[in-house]
Amino acid sequence: MDNTPPAQEQAMQFLQTCAEDSRHQIFVHCQSGHGRTSTFCCLVRLAQGWKLDDAVDEAVQRYGFQPAKDLGQIAFLKGIHDLVKAGSLNIPALPN
Repeated sequence: MDNTPPAQEQAMQFLQTCAEDSRHQIFVHCQSGHGRTSTFCCLVRLAQGWKLDDAVDEAVQRYGFQPAKDLGQIAFLKGIHDLVKAGSLNIPALPN
């Protein structure tokens, strides 16, 4: 559902799909095309080793992400980022 962050399990399934099929393009879209879309695009960037701030900046510039409006999405991304950084969550490494 748009306007809400994905569940951690959904995010991990998405990243696993990206890792298993990294040679193909994956179309990502949500109702408005910026909230959950940007969240999933940021997840890919995190899996590529990007800093969270850089991933969010790209989503703002390219996809119309609105961090001030999409507070739940930002909180979700920060939570994932913190878990990965702490070594509590392993996400598949994706090629750039």
